[in-house]
Amino acid sequence: MCLEVPIYKGCADPLLLKMIRKDSVYHGADGLGTVAHEFSTGNLAESEVSAPMALIQLTKEHPGEITLIALGPLTNLAMAHRIDPKFTERLKSLVIMGGNYK
Repeated sequence: MCLEVPIYKGCADPLLLKMIRKDSVYHGADGLGTVAHEFSTGNLAESEVSAPMALIQLTKEHPGEITLIALGPLTNLAMAHRIDPKFTERLKSLVIMGGNYK
């Protein structure tokens, strides 16, 4: 099976606080469990639409159909909500991995 999956560039920095430190205890030095594997990106091209705007647009096109799974920082989700406060109301559900604090 071959799927075309768009890639949207997310926010580069947090909205309020700078990250104090990266802790490799939880997800390894690379954030992926320090896996020694090169992941192919195939022919993927970055979209000109930002991640927050894509989230807003996709929920408008598919209201009540999208389950958003947030696995990392929540900046894109927060920015989408800041731009369009009704954004989260159009989601079917939201699953958040959360984070960690030591």
